[in-house]
Amino acid sequence: MSQKVLTVKQAKNRINTFGKSLVLYVIVLTVFRYGIGLFEKYLPEIFLERESELFVFVGLNILVFLLSFLPFKIAASKLEIKVKDYYKKINIPFGEIFMHVCFTIGINLLTTSIMSIFSFFFSVNKLDTPFLGKFNTTDLIITNIAYFIYMIIVKPFCDEYAFRGVIQRALGKFGRYFGVIGSAILYMLAQRSIVEAIPAFFIGWYLSSVSLKYHSIRPTIVIQSINAIYFIIIAILPSSLYILIPISVIIIYTIISFSLFFKHKTFTIGNISYGDKKLWNILFTSKSIIILVILFIMNVVLSFVRF
Repeated sequence: MSQKVLTVKQAKNRINTFGKSLVLYVIVLTVFRYGIGLFEKYLPEIFLERESELFVFVGLNILVFLLSFLPFKIAASKLEIKVKDYYKKINIPFGEIFMHVCFTIGINLLTTSIMSIFSFFFSVNKLDTPFLGKFNTTDLIITNIAYFIYMIIVKPFCDEYAFRGVIQRALGKFGRYFGVIGSAILYMLAQRSIVEAIPAFFIGWYLSSVSLKYHSIRPTIVIQSINAIYFIIIAILPSSLYILIPISVIIIYTIISFSLFFKHKTFTIGNISYGDKKLWNILFTSKSIIILVILFIMNVVLSFVRF
């Protein structure tokens, strides 16, 4: 595929076009999350005697949707990226989707388990969900509904729209696999702690490979949603059924092992190509990405602080 040759300045302008949207996304969500915590500690009356989690997840639904859709839609328009074309419906055999779901859950389980050990030793702040699965008050019912909507609908759609639909395709103009790795790195840098960042990188890498394979974000939205459903079920599973968790994990990794052993062509992640060093230099010296890295470091530091 022939590509238009860009100067360094033009390439950085292209990166900064979506980079500004990404920086806005991170800043607003960081202020919101820590702002809620500070209000809860120093001005609890603002919640009108309701649980703060109710405000957190209702707010996240609204903010993530607006921050992912509006700014990135504008950026896509400026970059002449038609995200609608990348949302096209495609026919994929159930077996392929099921395998991609298994790989995503497997990656999530492995990386999250490793980072949970890390967080145990280093006391990293995490977003707790003690309300999950409890429906004995109106507030808890609304909070659970807001959480389910966020994890199963809003977050999968918004993540895929912004990171795979816009960012990956924008970086993909410099090289397909540069777009895959680059978008995964930026997905990682958009997280609020190292515990969330490492799983996000590997999951982002895999989902970017899937969207590249099918030239659509619709499969990755479905994969993210099912992945979220699996972990929600684990979280609310009654203690009498805990045996189902290790059984499901064994089944998932057995399926992954068989797939890797037989090297099924459908489930191969694309070639690992890191791109020209000059491209990485352009990416990480672009103003918006420098700001994003600074914000990420700040979030990582704050994640170790107890307010």
